[in-house]
Amino acid sequence: MASACMRALQQQQLVESDSDDELLLSTAADLSEENDRSAMALSPSSRTHRGNNGHRSRLRTRSDVQEVIRFMEGEEEDMGSPSAKTETEAPAANTTCWDNLDPRLLPVVLTVSLLCSAICWFFLQCPLLSENGMGPLHVLRAGAAMPFVLAFGLMAFASQVDPGMVPEGYPDLAIERSYKSSQFPRRIRRYDHFCRWLLNGIGLYNHREFFLLLMVFTVMVTGSLIVDVYLLAAFFRPEHWVVECLLAAHLTYVAVFAYGLLPIVRLHVAFVSRNELANEWKDDLNYVVDDLEAGTSKWVGELDIEEFNDKFDTFRYDPTRNRWDKGWHMNCYLFWCVRRWDKHQMGEF
Repeated sequence: MASACMRALQQQQLVESDSDDELLLSTAADLSEENDRSAMALSPSSRTHRGNNGHRSRLRTRSDVQEVIRFMEGEEEDMGSPSAKTETEAPAANTTCWDNLDPRLLPVVLTVSLLCSAICWFFLQCPLLSENGMGPLHVLRAGAAMPFVLAFGLMAFASQVDPGMVPEGYPDLAIERSYKSSQFPRRIRRYDHFCRWLLNGIGLYNHREFFLLLMVFTVMVTGSLIVDVYLLAAFFRPEHWVVECLLAAHLTYVAVFAYGLLPIVRLHVAFVSRNELANEWKDDLNYVVDDLEAGTSKWVGELDIEEFNDKFDTFRYDPTRNRWDKGWHMNCYLFWCVRRWDKHQMGEF
């Protein structure tokens, strides 16, 4: 009888202990969620206006950069991008045909357009170049195929790989430069942005491949522009009107592609050169406004909402606020040479 009472007492203590543990875990989770909400509320980017005065092609003002990032990521309500919600009503941003398209179709549009361009190169540009004495047809086709094969490989990798989620069981809130995106169950280490054209986050594991993809696209666009213009001039005769129309159509496609691509390339080259992530740019962590009369600078996070919006295009990057910026030489070395797939690599570089 005594032993039965002892077993009952022990079971009751175990139940109470489990209940206490569950309460502690629940409280910790609630505190973590509350901290995230507080950090979002205090973030200066929560006051960013969604103005419609940005120009992707110029990239001269902060509104231009914001327009490039919006084009690359889409709107937060559509794509679940990490951009903070605005606190005040603002004019709707400029919309394009891409904004009205189902986001899931964007990677399909990109892939199909590249395949059409590759077919055009294989059966039009390469034979014409060979006919003009630029080399054997098989050599030209092999050379033209290489950037397309590389681009498709990088696209497949960057879109399908885990962008760098924190391993299960690791206290992810302690990791600097990580971010909890609504697209993923755990924080992503060294989070840069969510790319709607790949439908994947860009972080520790695929940031370099994403940047390489931009470089490959740049080479493809530059080569296509040069070759198309050359062939249009070389075959500018009435009897070649079909060829001229096809070349003109391909040149138009390349020009549109370049219009969307080149501002993104410029933006990411700048980010890499100063070891800044796109997500940090959106949070305004490294930006100040100058008071010319007093000769002082103030972090933009200390501005009120009205002043923040009024001076939005005058924000200046302050390298002293970015402790990750070690000069462009070292920044490029860290970006390309630091091992990223080590199980202990948390992306804090």
